[in-house]
Amino acid sequence: MSHESQRTTTTERGRIRVTGFDTSVFEDRDDRFDWQQDESTVSRDRMTRAWERFKRNRTALVGLGIIAVMLFTTIFARPIVIEGITIQPFSLAPFDPTNSNFAALNEAPTAAHPFGTDWSGKDILSRVMFGGRYSLTIGVITVGIALSVGVPLGASRATTAAGSTRSSCALSTSSTRSRSSCSPSR
Repeated sequence: MSHESQRTTTTERGRIRVTGFDTSVFEDRDDRFDWQQDESTVSRDRMTRAWERFKRNRTALVGLGIIAVMLFTTIFARPIVIEGITIQPFSLAPFDPTNSNFAALNEAPTAAHPFGTDWSGKDILSRVMFGGRYSLTIGVITVGIALSVGVPLGASRATTAAGSTRSSCALSTSSTRSRSSCSPSR
């Protein structure tokens, strides 16, 4: 029997007809498959599912590790002192990034200075580690400003767009006095 001979023709165009659905087969499915309600992914929250998917991606985990190391080194590069109170007392940077060493001007990378020194004798590794604080602070402030402006602006635009669609549908319906494409189909 060919595939075309199994098809039935109908005069109702655009209608989907579901055949062969038997509720008893669906109810018997639980016996054939070993599925339990508590194993369902629907019961887990969105963040748990996102984290599970993230953990399976090796590249993402490597990127997360690099960001964690960078964050750790920038936070612990030099002691953090705010108004005379030491918040973070550790120092990972080998030298003070603001002190000059005129005996080691423009030095190439060595064991003492892994990235070398600049024209004023300052250790480049210490300056990079300490300068990361400013980069991270600028990034956090920028994201905060973008969120504080973008979220309310997007939310107001979404409500305005939904209202304008309804009003334009009402105008088109009243002006044409016929069934509009905006109204739900029956």
